[in-house]
Amino acid sequence: MGLMSGPQTTKPGRASASDFMRASARSLSNERVSAELTQHQLGERLGVAASSISNWECQQNVPSVFGWLTWIEALGCRVQVVREDDSIVAEFGG
Repeated sequence: MGLMSGPQTTKPGRASASDFMRASARSLSNERVSAELTQHQLGERLGVAASSISNWECQQNVPSVFGWLTWIEALGCRVQVVREDDSIVAEFGG
């Protein structure tokens, strides 16, 4: 699953961190629905309340970096850190 589309920076014409978090929340919400998981079921996997999942998906608050990475891993997704030359620096999950 491609959560990121190009580098996420605040340079002109690039997405901000908040844009990235909104896009990733939408993507992860779609992945949860595709996996036929309820917010309650995903919350159980992550050790958080269903209301936390709802708040993350609705962007009312954001998880910690650890929570975000755990959310990604629980859905079988991965994150790649990619340089502008498209070389992969790091990868997590999947």
